[in-house]
Amino acid sequence: YIENYKIGNQIPDSYHKKLTGLLHSYVAVGGMPEAVKAYAGKQGMLEIERIKSSIIDTFKLDFHKYKKNTNPILLSIIFDKLPTQIGKKIKYTNIDRSYKSNEISRALNQLHLARIVSKVYNSSCNGIPLAAEKKENFYKCFLLDIGLIHTQLKLNPFEMRETTELNYINNGVLSEQLIAQQ
Repeated sequence: YIENYKIGNQIPDSYHKKLTGLLHSYVAVGGMPEAVKAYAGKQGMLEIERIKSSIIDTFKLDFHKYKKNTNPILLSIIFDKLPTQIGKKIKYTNIDRSYKSNEISRALNQLHLARIVSKVYNSSCNGIPLAAEKKENFYKCFLLDIGLIHTQLKLNPFEMRETTELNYINNGVLSEQLIAQQ
């Protein structure tokens, strides 16, 4: 059916339910290779959550490699806080008030250079290229993988399959993350 599908055609309910279920599984599992391998091997969501938690811990342990340029504790604080900031304009005071703005900015840039975080800048969109009118001080951050965010937010992976709309979960930020990482 998928090979013959054309935009505008009605998708049968059975296909829609299957595809929606697969999308919800992807949101819960994410795209990290070890988590996908466990999912494909039918190891169960508890094992997949353990794997994703291990990946998150590994990221944090690696932050010490950047201590020459950035405080590894601050990198960890930002990494832990960003899932709650998805879909919002980044305000350094919402991340941690005990650090100076330039320290948080430098640490966020380090995470961006490491490709753990993507920055999406606001633009007036009055012409091409869009970046010509980007506002350097107005941006949102998105993380590497939606499955890791799911784990960081401590969302229940079993409830994901029962939810009919991703937009209802955390006010739609998972939908925004999903689109941003594609």
